[in-house]
Amino acid sequence: MTDSALDDGIISLAGMEYLTAHGGASVRTVIRLKGCPLRCPWCDRPEASTSEPVVLLDAGRCTSCGRCALACPTGAVHMANGSFTFEPENCARATVSHDCHACVDACTSGALSIPETRLTVSQVVERACADRDRYGSDWEGITLSGGEPLMHAEWCLPLAKALTEAGLDVAVETCGNVYPATVRQVEPFVSTFFYNFMSIGGNRLAQVAGVDLRIVRANLQWLLVRCPQKAMVRIPVIDGFNDDPSELRVTVDWLVGEGVRHLELLAPGLLDVNCSRPASSIPAIPHAAMSSSVLTSLKRHAESLGVDASVSN
Repeated sequence: MTDSALDDGIISLAGMEYLTAHGGASVRTVIRLKGCPLRCPWCDRPEASTSEPVVLLDAGRCTSCGRCALACPTGAVHMANGSFTFEPENCARATVSHDCHACVDACTSGALSIPETRLTVSQVVERACADRDRYGSDWEGITLSGGEPLMHAEWCLPLAKALTEAGLDVAVETCGNVYPATVRQVEPFVSTFFYNFMSIGGNRLAQVAGVDLRIVRANLQWLLVRCPQKAMVRIPVIDGFNDDPSELRVTVDWLVGEGVRHLELLAPGLLDVNCSRPASSIPAIPHAAMSSSVLTSLKRHAESLGVDASVSN
């Protein structure tokens, strides 16, 4: 990403979508910023995990014809022995002023796609305001997600500020593994931080996903002191990674001790490892949906400590 592109206020997005809440009675616009400091193998948005250019490959549709490689003007796409490879650092889209789709346009089987949009801050705000006007009283606001929306302060800070100045409610979904200065700078423009806190014991998460628990913990502690009403803490429970009942209770105990009074337990479903994924992404590791008994028991434990707890998928 060039300095001139940042001066122009261009933001790289993995998409804008809609999330219903309260049984479908309300709608939020979700803006997915590209880039994430973690490499979670259970990630269901791998196309948003990197700030580099991404090409999604549907291996089931690919015929290995090689047209994509022939069409690529910079040699970033290769087809050798029936195997597709992509070098994001050589892609024309590595320079934000270029928006090349040559490989996708050349693919006759529909196996390739580019899940990326480049918009200025003002264009994003314009689309958000259009959503507000379209949905009326059913529209709640904006959720900045990703990837990790706080990874790039040069993107999230001007965007959150502009959205707030336009009179829009802004929430942020974060893993907390970001620079503390970014959290502090963006906080005045955010109404809610949906804070995903997976475990107080970070060895396994550090090895598998690159989580730095010290940073995650410190950022959450700052929010709980500075603006506890803005922190909505969530525990995504992943089968085989942070699903030990005793460790989960220790995590809940620590959160309660830090002042958490509202807790959401997330149970992601089965990850589809056969879906289209970036050609350069890390392999997905399948995981099963969590047992409802484990989550129900954890919910009761949290409630026994005076916490308003819920379970969501």
